[in-house]
Amino acid sequence: MKKLRKGVQDYVALRRTLGFKLEKVEVGLLDFVSFPERQGTSHITTERALQWATQPSHVQPFVWAQRLSFVRGFARHWSAMDPRTEIPPWAQAHSHPVLLASCTVESTPRRRGVRTGQRPAPVRPIPAVSRPFLRHLDNHKSWSTC
Repeated sequence: MKKLRKGVQDYVALRRTLGFKLEKVEVGLLDFVSFPERQGTSHITTERALQWATQPSHVQPFVWAQRLSFVRGFARHWSAMDPRTEIPPWAQAHSHPVLLASCTVESTPRRRGVRTGQRPAPVRPIPAVSRPFLRHLDNHKSWSTC
């Protein structure tokens, strides 16, 4: 696992020489590296990446996506060193049909100020994401759309 931790440090150093700041990324990746250590794994898998990314259950799903993107970038880099590395799937917003939660649609007119006569704010749809991520969210007990 020291090899993976060194890989994160080298990856961040390389990206910084290219002009990226990567403050949150470095902290996140070092936390991610300690996660498989606790699980007893020596390489990056999609399952472990999803488990780590969705670990803080009290945050919004966009934080999970951000954490997963940290791992995805490093996994692409690390796959050249370790062929067992799995690169988590990319969740592209609006490349697929947009999913709206039924509770969002039902409560939209009242929430958007239609009753009060105010100018309504735009509805922000929940972007569709890749199937593995959706399956993981379905299994996540504390995640709720409403």
